[in-house]
Formats: sequence, C-alpha cells, structure tokens
Amino acid sequence: MSGSYTLVGLMVLVVLKLAFRPVTVVNILHLLRDHWAITLVPIGFVLGCYFDRKNDEKMSLFRNKSKLFQRELKPGEEVTWR
Repeated sequence: MSGSYTLVGLMVLVVLKLAFRPVTVVNILHLLRDHWAITLVPIGFVLGCYFDRKNDEKMSLFRNKSKLFQRELKPGEEVTWR
C-alpha cells in the first residue's frame, strides 16, 4: 500500500505541517484547500452535534405541554420524550 495514506496518517502530516512553521491565515487557507476533507469534516461533525444538542434543549422546554397530550405523569413514570 505504498503511496496511500490512512486518515490517521494524513492527520499526523497535517499536525506536523502546522507544528514546524508559523501559523498565519494564509497557511490555514492553504491547509484547508489541500486537506479539506480532513479538516472540514470533523468541524462539521462537531458543529452538527452542538446544534443537535441545542435543539434538544429547546424542544425539552415544550415536553408534555401540548394540549392534546398533556397529562400528569404517574409516580415513577419516566418522561415521554427524551
């Protein structure tokens, strides 16, 4: 498998590139252009997780408040929506 890199190997190369030269905006833009999949995919994943949790927090404010489904929970009964 000479010539092909694993994802971890490419991440190590990116980190080494950043470690041994001064970081400027131009260097970061070149890094994004050259290795966009390695840099943007994890950032997108983290942002997606963040927005998903924020949406869950927002929706939990309305849990069991719909007039159609509103009722008192029995003792020991868990919430209907997580």
